[in-house]
Amino acid sequence: TNKRGDMSTTTGMEWSSKVLLNLTADALHNFTDGLAIGASFAASAVVVSSHGSITEADYWGEVGRLLRSRGGLATVSVLLHEIPHELGDFAILMAAGCT
Repeated sequence: TNKRGDMSTTTGMEWSSKVLLNLTADALHNFTDGLAIGASFAASAVVVSSHGSITEADYWGEVGRLLRSRGGLATVSVLLHEIPHELGDFAILMAAGCT
């Protein structure tokens, strides 16, 4: 800490409350997104082929089923809503002086 009690890095950048709040909230948000995706996959319970060898057609058929499942839809939804969210977080951190 410096004389004012602010946390500083070795480069001298001060971590403002905006930066700390943004990073904390983003970490919590990403954790809850992960919980939602995991719960969606658990609820959909897609059964993968049980036979030993899988042909390429079988593989892509399973991938398609996986993406159409609740978990797959939740993953795509979270990905699409995270893009603008993370860009906004990046802008906030850049405006606060993070490099």
